[in-house]
Amino acid sequence: MGKKAPAMILRIGKRNQLKNKGFTFIELALVAIIILVLVGLSTPLFRRPFSSIQLKNTCQNIVQLIRYIQAKAIAERKFCQINFDFEKGIFWLTMEDDTSPGEFKRIKGKWGATFKVPDGISINSDTSFITFYPDGSSDQARIRIFDSKGKAFTVITQKNFGYVKIEE
Repeated sequence: MGKKAPAMILRIGKRNQLKNKGFTFIELALVAIIILVLVGLSTPLFRRPFSSIQLKNTCQNIVQLIRYIQAKAIAERKFCQINFDFEKGIFWLTMEDDTSPGEFKRIKGKWGATFKVPDGISINSDTSFITFYPDGSSDQARIRIFDSKGKAFTVITQKNFGYVKIEE
């Protein structure tokens, strides 16, 4: 039983291992450049879906306001309107005044605010307001909501039953 010889380990390449614990400036710069190029290339891809989302959101907001003002006309037994200023791209809700029939005043509270169409989105119609009646019916109207690229939705109100639908 003899003594075992000590194992000899050759340490090739281990000498500088303790000194190089981080990344070099060139490695960090290359990673930063690659990230910037990827962000630059992907930005245009996200603009198109964003404008489409804005267009759909504007359309849904107008439909919600129409449904709200229609329900308010039924509940309060008064004539109500949604009004549009197409040049300024704004719209707002009004209700028949108690003191002077035939005149409309803005609804109080958050629903009486002026709503603005986002930049790049436009609206137009053959009428500047739609009247909603206490029996649930409304004026027939077509509101066209479109973006600068020509994509459009049309909100249609039907006279007899006050239905609101969206056409692409």
